[in-house]
Amino acid sequence: MIKLSNPSMVPSGGGFVVAHPVTGQEFKHQNITVLYRDYRKYCSDNGMSIPAPTEIEQMICQQHPEWCIDGATKMPPLAAQVRNVIKEVAGWVVSGMPVATREMVEKRLTICNACEYWSGGRCQQCGCSLQLKVHLESAHCPLPTPKW
Repeated sequence: MIKLSNPSMVPSGGGFVVAHPVTGQEFKHQNITVLYRDYRKYCSDNGMSIPAPTEIEQMICQQHPEWCIDGATKMPPLAAQVRNVIKEVAGWVVSGMPVATREMVEKRLTICNACEYWSGGRCQQCGCSLQLKVHLESAHCPLPTPKW
């Protein structure tokens, strides 16, 4: 099942957007819950069937696949995630604990936000919290061909 990768993160452009497939009426809001409410109210007010929030999420993902991930994709097993965190932190300590520059952090987050393995602020390849990992200068993307 395809789902929003991070419903709490407002997409660039000012918010979540979905258009009704029949009428073309567009709904936009920074808060996904408010968008669901407004969409459902519109359907109710116009005598249309009222979709569940998951159905609206599916429409959003059809119209904006860049905001979504395959919900079947899983994080690595917990033991692997722990091993990955220990490896990154150990490498960071050995290298003198350098902190990434603001520009480096922003560049890394931009790359991660566009990555197919981004899920709710975490990398589905290593399981790391990217809000923390991107600040470790010695850290790197876990893909076979690292993106950063």
